[in-house]
Amino acid sequence: MVYNNTNKRFIKWLKLINSKSIEEMEKYAKGDKIMENSIRVLKEWNEERDKDAVERYYGEKMLEVKEESSQEKALEIAKNLLSLNVSIDKIKQATGLSLKEINSLK
Repeated sequence: MVYNNTNKRFIKWLKLINSKSIEEMEKYAKGDKIMENSIRVLKEWNEERDKDAVERYYGEKMLEVKEESSQEKALEIAKNLLSLNVSIDKIKQATGLSLKEINSLK
């Protein structure tokens, strides 16, 4: 089989696509500006994806902390209301806590 430059470049792209690592891709791309630029874009995309994952994780953790904080605050308010002899029903309405949660504070 005879390869012309187009065929050789196509085979080079296939090797690049089938690479197992960025380092291997860089080896195939060396000297080809389009391939080198493609790898640069791939790396940037990968870094951006990692940043998005970190931001999502941070957001989820902040929400968890906020929810825990709200729960702790509700328990604190319920304790205060119990000490003021406020009815359980009113405490449930005011805090959103369950009867079991309120009774555990007694």
